[in-house]
Amino acid sequence: MIRAFTLIELLVAMAVSGIVITAGYVSYGMISRNFIDFRSHSDDISQVVSLQGILSHDIHVARTVQKYSPDEIVILQNDTETVNYECTENYVLRKKSAARDTFFLPVKRMEMQFCGQEQISSGGIMDRLILVSAIHGQEFIFYFDKQYASDILMQNEDFSDGRY
Repeated sequence: MIRAFTLIELLVAMAVSGIVITAGYVSYGMISRNFIDFRSHSDDISQVVSLQGILSHDIHVARTVQKYSPDEIVILQNDTETVNYECTENYVLRKKSAARDTFFLPVKRMEMQFCGQEQISSGGIMDRLILVSAIHGQEFIFYFDKQYASDILMQNEDFSDGRY
C-alpha cells in the first residue's frame, strides 16, 4: 500500500490556502489605499508648510506689501525686485523674476488689511494678510503681519492723511 494524501485532505488544504491568499490580497489592497491616502495628505501638508514659510519670509524681508487686485498682492523687496502672489480657488502662484512657484492650495478667502481695516483700494499697502484655505475638510487660516518703518508709513497716503 502506497502512503498518500486522500482527496478530502487535499481539498481541505486547498480551501485553507484559498482563504489565506484571499485575506492577504484584501489586506494588501487596504494597506495600498491607506498609503495612497497618507501620501496625498502628506503632500498637501507639505504644500501648506512650504507656502507658509516662503510667504512669511517674503513679507518679513519686504519693503512694502501692496494690494494689486482682489486676489493678488505685490511684495516690493527693494527698488528693483518684486514678488507677486496670485491666489485662486485651486492654487497660489508665486512670481519672482523669471521663476514661478505653484502651491496647489485652494484659497477660499483672502483678506488684506491696513491698521485693522480691510484694504479696498488697489496699490495701498497692507500690514496684515489673512488667507483661508481648506484641505480634506480641514480649514487652515494663515495670518501674515508686516511691521513698517516710520518713513514707509509717512509715504503712505492713507496713513499720512490722518485716516488711521
